[in-house]
Amino acid sequence: LGKRLLFAFEGDLWLVVHLMIAGRLRWRPPGKAIGGKLAMASFTFAHGTLTLTEAGSKRRAPLHAARGRE
Repeated sequence: LGKRLLFAFEGDLWLVVHLMIAGRLRWRPPGKAIGGKLAMASFTFAHGTLTLTEAGSKRRAPLHAARGRE
């Protein structure tokens, strides 16, 4: 799928992320502050939080959820 990152979850669920030029994934341990004006999405897990940020003002980094491989 090109430069896209694919995350697989139970139940054949997929999260598809394309970081474009200014997109970043940032990992924060539990208890650390997340968010800020650059945050587009955050995903909390037992061992920390993964946050999608984008420094660009145009917000081009897409995030898609899908069911099934197709």
